[in-house]
Amino acid sequence: MQTIACRDRVLVKELASAVVLVALWDRQLKKFVSWGSGFVVDGHRGLIVSASHIFFEMRMRNNFGERDLGYRDAFVLVGVIPDGIGSSDHSMKYRASFRYIAEVVHENIRCVDACVLRIKSKLERDIDDQDFDFSQIPERPYTKKEPFKKNPLPFLRITPENKSCEMEEEVRVIGFNQGGSGIHQPGRYLNRVLDFSEGHFISEFEPTPDIEQRNNSFLPRKEFVVNCQTIAGHSGGPCVNNTGEVVGVLSRSDPYDLRRSHLVPTSEFKNLVEAAKNAKCPTFDDLFLM
Repeated sequence: MQTIACRDRVLVKELASAVVLVALWDRQLKKFVSWGSGFVVDGHRGLIVSASHIFFEMRMRNNFGERDLGYRDAFVLVGVIPDGIGSSDHSMKYRASFRYIAEVVHENIRCVDACVLRIKSKLERDIDDQDFDFSQIPERPYTKKEPFKKNPLPFLRITPENKSCEMEEEVRVIGFNQGGSGIHQPGRYLNRVLDFSEGHFISEFEPTPDIEQRNNSFLPRKEFVVNCQTIAGHSGGPCVNNTGEVVGVLSRSDPYDLRRSHLVPTSEFKNLVEAAKNAKCPTFDDLFLM
């Protein structure tokens, strides 16, 4: 099993193979309706951590918590950076291809903007074509005879639950920025080249006791604040320290200061990961027998 080396100032290119592109594709509209980033946290089980707001309605509305943002025929695509793929443009070596279909298996959307996905099937082939209709491609579900663990993925380590960041500690947010340059049609073409943003840790944030959580609303229990300017599409991407450990998942930018970003600390989603690891994973065989 490939793991990520840990030493002083691990390079982003050493972490890239464990960072993924995630997107909701709607069969009826035949386009992407939501997108972001994530990272593999368990390579044998195919578990991915990303941001909950990519997959759930988390604004204060009557449909708060609606899965797949209310789209009735949507599913989760996962893009990974293939091994050994490169080009004359060095940056293009870190371009993701869509390979898997996943589903959200654990979340706590009232107070944690992070969730755990499990890869459940593989596309017939890797897809790079931006004009491709994902509604048509066959998928191969994982079975007891062909479990996911036979071809595990590289994964990232997360910091221990009781470990925090130090003031001014260097961090990097890694993901697939969808800011665009006015040349991509929203929902149709996604940037699949990995990039990152550098910054440093500022503080921990917890709501004061006078802030009450309303019904059908999101209120984070705890967040990290970093001075690290991020772009749409980075949401759900890992924020790592110099040794390559994940200290948090990107949740949002500060609306009053775009140079600041808010993270979900590992302590806030670690229990979701553990629950996903301990849960029995239904296979295609199990579903067929029901």
